[in-house]
Amino acid sequence: MRYEVSITIAAARDLAEMRAFLIDSDSVVRAEQVLNALQEIISTLSDMPRSGNIPKELSLIGATDYRELHYQSYRAIYTIEGDTVSIVAVADGRRDMQSFLHRRLVR
Repeated sequence: MRYEVSITIAAARDLAEMRAFLIDSDSVVRAEQVLNALQEIISTLSDMPRSGNIPKELSLIGATDYRELHYQSYRAIYTIEGDTVSIVAVADGRRDMQSFLHRRLVR
């Protein structure tokens, strides 16, 4: 079974902000490298949506509906509902992920 993979508006905004930051702090080449790699790992979810782990920051509070994939320090957070995988956040894991995930995902 193949899953449909979608990127939420918030996650698309995360990617745009990440690209701008990487261009300003490093280079266009680095920004494209990171975004292409993230896009590649996200595309694997159409065949293997349960391949990611539950983020430890969310597991600690019992929020086990989310999973994540990693590329270097970057994390793509997603949910699986039926035959759809939704990317809900993309962030640099070096930030305060507990606060970020709580603000963004825990209601």
